[in-house]
Formats: sequence, C-alpha cells, structure tokens
Amino acid sequence: MIAANLKPRLHLIALLQDLQEEFGYLPEFALRIVAEKTGRPLISVYGVATFYKMFRFKPKGRQHLSVCVGTACHVRGGAQVAEELGKKLGIRPGETSADGEFTLETVNCLGCCAIGPVVVKDGRYHGQVSLKELEALTSGREPASPAGRAR
Repeated sequence: MIAANLKPRLHLIALLQDLQEEFGYLPEFALRIVAEKTGRPLISVYGVATFYKMFRFKPKGRQHLSVCVGTACHVRGGAQVAEELGKKLGIRPGETSADGEFTLETVNCLGCCAIGPVVVKDGRYHGQVSLKELEALTSGREPASPAGRAR
C-alpha cells in the first residue's frame, strides 16, 4: 500500500491517515518508507505526524476510550471522568494499559454537547456519564442509568 499510492511530496497527511488505518498506528518502518518514497527527510515526515493529535506511534489497546473535555463536557465533569478513568486503568490520556487492553484519550469535542460528559467506547457514544458508571465502562457492562446508555 505504501508504494502504490505515493506521489512525491503530495498528500502526506492523507497517506499517513491511510497508514494508520492499515496498521492501527504509524510504525517507524512505514514512516521511513514514506520519507524515502516522497523524497522528504524523515524528520519532516515525523514533524507532520507529531503535529496532529490524531496520529499514534504505538498500537492502541483492544478497547478504546475517548473522553470529551471540551467546554460543555468540561463544565459537566468531563475532566474528572477522564482523570478517574485514568486512575482506574493505571494510565494517562494518550497511553495504553500494559496488558494492551485499554487506550485512553481525551478529545476537545465530540459534537454531543447536550449529553455531556461524553465517553466513546469502541465507537459507541455514552452520554451524561457519571463517575459511578466508569466501572461498567471498563468491565464490559453497559452503564445502568438511562442517561448513560450508548447512542
């Protein structure tokens, strides 16, 4: 895939997105090939990839949790939800648990401001998440309260 769609110095971000989709992250060997095939210095490719928060350089966990900490979610406790999830999992946002089970990240807005704080677990949106519901989110159960049900 890497060599198939390369045009020198064009579409670097789209190419990095494709690579991340294929591998789940941006492995070093792939970045080296991109640099070579596009005629860019490796540091330039890394510079672009590290500028955007969407790119990962390590594989993500089997379960992925995104906590909104945008303004509406923040005032409804989004930062506390992120902090407590991190404590429960033993990781900080942007990290993956040692067993490879969970990756935790914070995002600035998920576009669901009316139901904040919002946690997205493996693509399913959970609104009005309370600290009490975090156990359910990390144990595979659905949160019990109607407000916390996935959408």
